[in-house]
Amino acid sequence: MWQWLSAAWSWLEHLGGTFFSNPGAYVLLGLLLLGAAFFSGSEAALTALGPLRIRRLIELGRDPAGGLLLFQQHPAQVITSLLLGNNLLNIAGAILANYLAVRALGLTAGSVVALLVMTFLTLVCGELTPRSLALRQPERWASARPVRAAARLLSLPATGFRAAAALVLRLVSQDARVRLIPDDLAGAASPGGERETKEKAMIDSIIELEDTRVSRVMVPRVKMVGVSQEASLPELVGTFQESGFSRLPVYRGTPDDVVGIVNVRDVLPYVGRIEGAPTAGQLARPAYFVPETVRVADLMTDLQRRRLRLAVVVDEHGAVAGLVTMEDLLETIVGDIQDEYDRPLEPIQRSADGTFLLDAGVDLADLEEALGIEFEAEHHTVLRGFAFDRFGRIPQVGESFQYKDWKFTVVAGNQRDITKFSAVPLVPAQEPLEAPAGQ
Repeated sequence: MWQWLSAAWSWLEHLGGTFFSNPGAYVLLGLLLLGAAFFSGSEAALTALGPLRIRRLIELGRDPAGGLLLFQQHPAQVITSLLLGNNLLNIAGAILANYLAVRALGLTAGSVVALLVMTFLTLVCGELTPRSLALRQPERWASARPVRAAARLLSLPATGFRAAAALVLRLVSQDARVRLIPDDLAGAASPGGERETKEKAMIDSIIELEDTRVSRVMVPRVKMVGVSQEASLPELVGTFQESGFSRLPVYRGTPDDVVGIVNVRDVLPYVGRIEGAPTAGQLARPAYFVPETVRVADLMTDLQRRRLRLAVVVDEHGAVAGLVTMEDLLETIVGDIQDEYDRPLEPIQRSADGTFLLDAGVDLADLEEALGIEFEAEHHTVLRGFAFDRFGRIPQVGESFQYKDWKFTVVAGNQRDITKFSAVPLVPAQEPLEAPAGQ
């Protein structure tokens, strides 16, 4: 054994005279640190995403290299492979650095310098920095192509190391299973888990909060119900009664210039008064404005901290884009929330003759299920936006377009918006269409 080690050291001495004496050795050291940083960051990214979010990314087709799918199927194998690769490169870098330092400074001084320098480089460049970067963009790191390649390449030795770890665990614990992710998350991530469908959908919605912008859940400006700051008390009460809302935006001149929010509770003390009744502008409280790019999760936390229930959304030019309430934000998690005063919403209504009456804001995914077709719309999620794209403008009532054996006709709307469509099949259906659940 010692003879083999001596021969190996002599070989390194001979090799050092050619390679390790030139800058290539330092380039190799840098590549080893870079590779270790990749393994460390990828492991941190997969752990940060968690199996639930990874399953969602796979469903959305955001796993081109297949690394996330491999992690979902064999999480222990992938994590062990990444840890193995990280340690191999770190150890190789330490050996190389020690050899270079000993050649330059001698055995004692070189060993001390190599220890200090590699501790610093490994911790800062190989662990802290890549992990911090990976946690900022976990999807990009976890879905990188080398992740799957490294996991496959190191799968065999990783299996051996997991078996060795199981033996050690058996000596110190009755449970010899090697756990690298929490069991509850692993069970929730599996497609055949025991969680109910509604619970899975709610978990997916919570995960998506990190990526969902307020612009996707807000009430657009054209649908906002507001009052002028000059509105009298009877006008204000009438608007509250007609809309059914408890808070209304107050604007100056046009709805584009929101100056505040009026709460129905602030109106109640003045109901019945004729003289001295304040106007809407006098009752309004300051409005809270947020950009349309803010994340739903961030806004929900912000509204809770400020004890607010409504925010006015503005676009990049500072113009009013819409408004969003705390109820709108909660509905992104638990679905539609209705109370005893809400009118039942039926965005898809089927007639006995096979035609459909559609709300312009119906989700294209729901419409695909109802009509049995697929909408090729990369930039639109509701029927209104898809129709605007087909027409290239705001269509008028009575105008129609054909799409995949269906004729869509505008049946209700105005100059600024459309609210209802009819959908008529152009060819007889071979099988009777089923109405969506709840219809």
